[in-house]
Amino acid sequence: MRLAAIILGLAFLLWLPFEDVALKTVFTFALAISSWWGARLLVSVPLDPKRSLVRHLLVGLLTGLAVTPIALGLMAFKTGVHGHGVADFTPTQIGAVIHRTPAWIGGGALIGLGSALWRISRDERSDKIDA
Repeated sequence: MRLAAIILGLAFLLWLPFEDVALKTVFTFALAISSWWGARLLVSVPLDPKRSLVRHLLVGLLTGLAVTPIALGLMAFKTGVHGHGVADFTPTQIGAVIHRTPAWIGGGALIGLGSALWRISRDERSDKIDA
């Protein structure tokens, strides 16, 4: 997890000075940060197998929900660092980020559900092997 955070931080520092206003890059960073945070939440606390589905689903939902504010924060930070007279990102781009929030939440929920089902099936297989 630390290595992933270091790599992500270095990539962010390399991206900042460029005049890149593509939403793909912003979404990539926001998704990477949010995914790192979600994975950190899942591995930081021991997991009760009975609550696995709910926990993974909730973390997936929160991870998807976090993409939009992280993306908006990155956009604001990049605009503030450059200090132009005109903002780096247009109001249309900001609206596009906000408009995609339901898709990110749904995607996060699906990934959370998938990871929960994988975890449950893995636990069941290990129980059969141990018996």
